[in-house]
Amino acid sequence: MFDNEMIEFKEKLNEKLEREVVAFLNTTHGGSIYIGIADDGTVVGVEGPDSKQREIKDRLKNNISPSPIGLFEIATPEIEGKSCIQVIVSGGKQRPYFIRKNGMSSEGCFFRVGSATEKMTDGMIMDLFQKRSKETLISKLSPKQELTFNYLKDHYREKGYEIGDNLLIQLELFTEDKQFNFLAFLLSDQNSMKLQYARYEGDDVFDMVEHREFGNQSIIKTTVDILDYIQNRNTIFSQITSTVRMDRSKFNAIAMRELIVNAIVHNNYLSNGLPSFEEFSNRFEISSFGGLPEGFSQEDFLNGYSLPVNPELIKVFRDLGLAERLGTGIRRVLKFYPKEIFRFSSNFLRVNIPFERPIPSYSQMRNEPKTSLFDLLKEEPHVTRADASTRLGISESSVYRELKRLEDSGKIRREGSRKSGYWVTSG
Repeated sequence: MFDNEMIEFKEKLNEKLEREVVAFLNTTHGGSIYIGIADDGTVVGVEGPDSKQREIKDRLKNNISPSPIGLFEIATPEIEGKSCIQVIVSGGKQRPYFIRKNGMSSEGCFFRVGSATEKMTDGMIMDLFQKRSKETLISKLSPKQELTFNYLKDHYREKGYEIGDNLLIQLELFTEDKQFNFLAFLLSDQNSMKLQYARYEGDDVFDMVEHREFGNQSIIKTTVDILDYIQNRNTIFSQITSTVRMDRSKFNAIAMRELIVNAIVHNNYLSNGLPSFEEFSNRFEISSFGGLPEGFSQEDFLNGYSLPVNPELIKVFRDLGLAERLGTGIRRVLKFYPKEIFRFSSNFLRVNIPFERPIPSYSQMRNEPKTSLFDLLKEEPHVTRADASTRLGISESSVYRELKRLEDSGKIRREGSRKSGYWVTSG
């Protein structure tokens, strides 16, 4: 094991830590710094890792600008039986990051070249600065200034945190002129944003059967409510044979949780777009607004690299156990679903989670499928589009088109309402 583009070894904690972290922050893919491993890969370990964790956290928060909050994590893995420290760093959007005492200069700005850390030139610094997002969740003013944080504080207490008077400062909920920022608005009890959930009877948007809004509360509470509601929609299908019982769920609960949280924490709230959640008969669609960050490719995303859109918000989600370690979420999803479930555009990232189909009963498997939709409607006039799709082995959109063709030709007509009516066939 040796240093490379994304891994840096340090035998011991020294004064160069900040420059290595800055170099990883100034990439799109980030990296890890292992303390307690020599340059040649020899594991020497670290004495007193807990106190050194606290020292590292304070140094990075106080010595690097813009704020790296939410862009790093500290772990204490045991390697070859010895305690080490791993500083996991994500790429940042507010590049160039720099060592605060040296300013935004070649003495303060660093980048990664292979396994080496190099100083940036003035041209590189200016180029990155001109591309930097000028407005962030912590720089944009909250639309309301009379804010409370009861739910947020209660959730922190439940997780074992001591809530002091400086919590809001630690979470960076103020602008430079001491007013509440947009991050504060999202986390507050007065957050008025509403996330939309819709459920459709078929595999398209023609027949909506349920619509819900989650909001008018802290984004943390909204996330918990959405997670609970959608997980309660996870049907378990069972089949019992003479030798074994087979169970499978409608969707993978771990992957679904990751995708819901990912959509909420990476959404571009500064552009007034919001995540949405849509349930069809054969899939679940989750959309987040904003697309991939500039300079961050689809390949980077699918390889599990992390370039957080809202690092300060992600930090709160991680504190409260709602988000996983940096860069692990998408890799967890891809253990259960193929990469083709992701669709990318300039303004949206959309995920399609296919549903498992119910396990057919013995009687269903024994019966021959109907040869046509017309024959099926003749025998079962109350059949739904979803049932017809399963029975005929075709998509619901195909059922819809065939129904329209049969209606237009006068072979069928609908009696009664869409939900309680039935089909009448002629001929």
